[in-house]
Amino acid sequence: MPKGGIPLKGTVNDLIDDPEVYKQLNSFELGNNAITPQIKFYFGKEVFKGFYLAPFARIAKYNANGLFNFDVNGSDEEMPLSGELKTLTGGLELGVNFRLSKRIYLNLNAGPQFGSSKGTFDGKKSLTPDEQNALRDELNDLDIPFVDKEVTVDQNGVKMKLDGPWGGIKAGLMLGFRF
Repeated sequence: MPKGGIPLKGTVNDLIDDPEVYKQLNSFELGNNAITPQIKFYFGKEVFKGFYLAPFARIAKYNANGLFNFDVNGSDEEMPLSGELKTLTGGLELGVNFRLSKRIYLNLNAGPQFGSSKGTFDGKKSLTPDEQNALRDELNDLDIPFVDKEVTVDQNGVKMKLDGPWGGIKAGLMLGFRF
C-alpha cells in the first residue's frame, strides 16, 4: 500500500466523534509492504476450480508518520512521530475459484490471521522538563490492548517501542487470466 492517509479515516472519525482524535488522524500517513506465500488445496476434481483451503504466512512492514498532540500546563504541543511496525502472521483462508471462460477466472476468499508485532516510533524535538513529563505521561496513558509499550523521553525527543500480538482478516476479490 503506498504511503497516504489512514484508510477509512472518515468512518473512524464518525464512530469516535472526538475533535482531538480527528486532528491527529488527519496528520498521520501510513504505508506498508507485505509478502504472503500460501498453498491452495482444492476440494473439486478440476484443477483451479471450486472451493479451496489455503494456509498462508504474511511478513509485513508498516510505516507511519504524523503529529502527536499533548497538553503541557493547559497549552497544546505537538511531537512529530515516525516509525515502523513489523508483523509476522499466519492463517487459514477459505476461497472459491469460478471459471468464467476458457481463460478468465473469478476468485473470492477470506480468512483470519494471527501472529506478533514489534515496532519503534521516534520523535525528535527539543523538550523542556515540563514537556518531557507531559509527553511521557500521555504516551504511557495510551491504552493499546495486549501490547507491551516502552516509552523513553528526554530533552531531545521520544522513543516508543511496541511489542504484542497482531491479527487481521485476509480477504480478496480477484479476476484472473490464465495463459
